[in-house]
Amino acid sequence: MKNDAFHSNDGEHHKDQLKAYSCKKTSDSAYTIASYLQLSEKDNKYDLYHWRVLLIKDEQRIDSSYSGFIEEETEIAVGDDPILLDTHEYYLDNNVKAFGVILNVGYTAPCSTGGRNQYFNLFVQNQNNMNRVLIDYPMQDWFILKGNTCYEDQRVIKQIVNSSVEVQETKTNGFFDLLVKRREIIENERDEVLDEQLKVIHRNKLLKFDGHFYR
Repeated sequence: MKNDAFHSNDGEHHKDQLKAYSCKKTSDSAYTIASYLQLSEKDNKYDLYHWRVLLIKDEQRIDSSYSGFIEEETEIAVGDDPILLDTHEYYLDNNVKAFGVILNVGYTAPCSTGGRNQYFNLFVQNQNNMNRVLIDYPMQDWFILKGNTCYEDQRVIKQIVNSSVEVQETKTNGFFDLLVKRREIIENERDEVLDEQLKVIHRNKLLKFDGHFYR
């Protein structure tokens, strides 16, 4: 990855210095999926990172790759362990396998009323390129339904949503639909004290391929 970072340097990136990196064998061990972040521009407030995703054949040759950028902002911050690789079997067609990369870069300021994280991306191989067909879908959300987190003595009712993705048998524009299974946890309210009991709700959402991306 350092070698790739050095050679993909266009003069703006900081040589081969990596902010974060991760690699993992695919489920069939035919490829290694790798991803890294490289500081591109440093600002007094927000930084810009060069993001690479690599599909490596035989542990030495890059078969295809993706290049993009992640810009830190109010709700995005690149901290520790920002890259998670998902090696589940995502066959979007009988002969098209997608590779999952999760960006753990969500940031919420103190006293926030909600936030999101674990942005899920699906890549498919197109000759030398890896194309994103699912872009930054948040797999974790939370919302304050009642109360204020800034006050320690005030009860807070929070809704937490954790999601997972499953490939369906139905197709739209050549690719199988994706079912996002959402598991919502809501803290119950009591008049006297905060109730630790949780209420669990299951909700699903279907994503369909429009010919370019899943929406």
